[in-house]
Amino acid sequence: MHDATDMDLLRQYADGNSDAAFAALVSRHVDLVYSAALRKTGNFHAAEEITQAVFIILALKAGRIVDKTILPGWLYQTARLTASSFLRGETRRVRREQEVYMQSQSDLSCRSETKTDETWEQLAPLLEDAMGQLGDKDRAAVVLRFFGGKSFAEVAAVAGVSENAAKKRVGYALEKLHRYFAKRGVSSTTAIIAGAISTHSVQTAPLALAKSVTVVAIAKGATASGSILTLIKGALKIMAWTKMKTAIVVGVAGLLAAGTTTIAVKKIMAPPAPYIRIVGKGQVELYSKPSRVVAIAKLVILTDGKTFCISSDSEDFSPHKIPGERYAYDAKDDYGYDGTDLFLISDRASIFNRTNNSLSGFAFSGRFPDDQASPIIQAAWLAYCSSNYFNSSSHQTGLQLAWGFTAMTLPDYITNQVTYWPDSTLPQTITGWSRNYEVLPRTNSLQPVETIELKQYPNGYKSWKFTASDPVVVANMTLPRQFTLESFYPIFTNAPLSGDETKPLRKLTFVAESIELGKGRFNPLPPVTVPDLQVMDWRFKDISGNFVIVSHATPKGWPTRSSKEFEKAAVEANKLASQNRAFIESERKKAQAAAPP
Repeated sequence: MHDATDMDLLRQYADGNSDAAFAALVSRHVDLVYSAALRKTGNFHAAEEITQAVFIILALKAGRIVDKTILPGWLYQTARLTASSFLRGETRRVRREQEVYMQSQSDLSCRSETKTDETWEQLAPLLEDAMGQLGDKDRAAVVLRFFGGKSFAEVAAVAGVSENAAKKRVGYALEKLHRYFAKRGVSSTTAIIAGAISTHSVQTAPLALAKSVTVVAIAKGATASGSILTLIKGALKIMAWTKMKTAIVVGVAGLLAAGTTTIAVKKIMAPPAPYIRIVGKGQVELYSKPSRVVAIAKLVILTDGKTFCISSDSEDFSPHKIPGERYAYDAKDDYGYDGTDLFLISDRASIFNRTNNSLSGFAFSGRFPDDQASPIIQAAWLAYCSSNYFNSSSHQTGLQLAWGFTAMTLPDYITNQVTYWPDSTLPQTITGWSRNYEVLPRTNSLQPVETIELKQYPNGYKSWKFTASDPVVVANMTLPRQFTLESFYPIFTNAPLSGDETKPLRKLTFVAESIELGKGRFNPLPPVTVPDLQVMDWRFKDISGNFVIVSHATPKGWPTRSSKEFEKAAVEANKLASQNRAFIESERKKAQAAAPP
């Protein structure tokens, strides 16, 4: 972890849910964020809450932060904007606290008479506002050089520029800061300003803060207090406005540079981000005697590489199907992943809707469509939406597909053997190897889960295989026009077998009819067409166990992490957890006891 770059750690967390990687990022940068928040507010408690909010925002946005981002600069700017959100409505009180804080810092320094310390006392209350006047690249360079103590060579390496260019960027930014301070009565030189910032800008955060920040941020705010959630909401609004304001300024500047004298600006919007649209058909063939097709589905997949939406309209062709009734594969499902959570709207029966023609909503943490998903949707996700997923070490030792692919084996795999398309992070082939245990059938849901060891497979066995073929390149992405997903079942015998000796269970085949760039703007979240959609929210399972948490979606939006609806669900989850702690822990121990060694 020590040698990994900030972006390496962020990708490990975003793509692999690596808690250790995120904890390393918090450890590296908690002092920077805490110091900026404390300097801006002068309030120790507020600074701690702002620090928590900043790292929760980092966890929420981890999958959408581009690789060229200089993370210390991003964190500093987020801390500055979050502190600004806190200051709204509390300006007078906070100004008094800030003055008291700066006086206490002056007293702690024993009234050092150096010019650097005198300058710091003058510029510290102005520093965050001054830094806000810099552009993103210049601000990041100052943060790296003076807040982080990096050499010019290190600044250059992180920024991706030459050392000479880094020196010029830092010098330009210092000169701009000097002019800002001079206009506000701070008489000094750029050298003294640089020394003051280097010496005093970052102080050590409270020892317990890094740990508490990591725990709350990894949960993406599920256990955060109401005041922190309010801070996050306000900060995200300011961040969005700042980004839009920059786009407007750049757009108007471009028009002026082109010589336009009369400008009528109704609405300036960034061009829609590119995404890919795949349309095709899939079928599920069951290897019975004789083999038969049991389901056909029409699929539409939209993805920009980081988020996705998969829509499936499938029909069941079971030979025992009674006309007018709906069977397992009769379903319309829309899955959407926003970069943090997975949302599903389905017309299948659920705990909320006992009739099959009603709509049900679900929310899950992570991006893999498991549990509720049909194998058709899971396979489409593997083919088009699993970019970078298997690069994470935490996903190379088990994908947990069993309930969707092989109904009688455990969702527990020894390994996933993956090969990739050339110059791509999408898989070309994957082989999933199951452990040598089988789940025994149950007659009712209250019966405990029991397993037996399959001694004929001492090293496990091949449970499923995914194969993509007929590639086409669209927008520099290699994508398959066809794929198959085969599932296998163990052979029961007393003789030892190799893992490849299995029986075919079923085969899913998909053929794309079109793969092209999408048109218009891409919203990965499924459209909600009813006034109030009840959502079975499984994002709180780590907190509230198997208690059902209900949130709500409307045509205006889903209960995403930044919504009030998510805040309400989090409060309910914490309430249930505190009231039923012993029962939840008991259920967890039962589940652990049922699992094989």
